[in-house]
Amino acid sequence: MPRKRPYRIVLTKQEREELERRANKYTLPYFIVARFAALLLADLGVTKTRSRHHVSDDNPFSESQVKTLKYRPEFPERFGSI
Repeated sequence: MPRKRPYRIVLTKQEREELERRANKYTLPYFIVARFAALLLADLGVTKTRSRHHVSDDNPFSESQVKTLKYRPEFPERFGSI
């Protein structure tokens, strides 16, 4: 549920354009930052992969089930016994 703001800021068209111009001047779009990070990591020898790291006891399905249970409101803080 969104919170209501205690006050409302009304900008003229000129003020809004000036605010957007300054914001665009000092911030970079996400894709430029992501590209720079990828190039930096590639220079450091870190390669991009879409696979999970292999671990002998790795089971992504059970991990997702535990995470689903963990973030449910009915999930107990502590268990009596396991």
